[in-house]
Amino acid sequence: MSAKGVISRELHESIRHILGRNVKISLKCAVRMETKPDKTENRVLAFSACRLFILTAKVPTKIEHTFHYLDIHSIESKKNNQLILSVENRAFTFYSIDPDSEDVNHMISQLGTAIKSIFPQ
Repeated sequence: MSAKGVISRELHESIRHILGRNVKISLKCAVRMETKPDKTENRVLAFSACRLFILTAKVPTKIEHTFHYLDIHSIESKKNNQLILSVENRAFTFYSIDPDSEDVNHMISQLGTAIKSIFPQ
């Protein structure tokens, strides 16, 4: 993974291999995930139609966490480059690789679009 958060071809192929060809990924984002109060690690968020996959950012990739969008209790973005998801009494904090990018807005829009398609009017 490069400094700007571009996902390499090898990582794309590893993600496709681990998730299978039947899972359609609508958005992949390279992020930094807060593991401890002062420690972050590289991860990849893969958004499907109804699930979010948190994957390691190395080849071969592994699924670290996965959950359905309806398991999300809250979505917060206190800073332009920060996304906090509360799931089952646990908070996942993510930071975009590039602080000036619109990645967090794209992730929130993707979550909203997916939930709207699950519950159409």
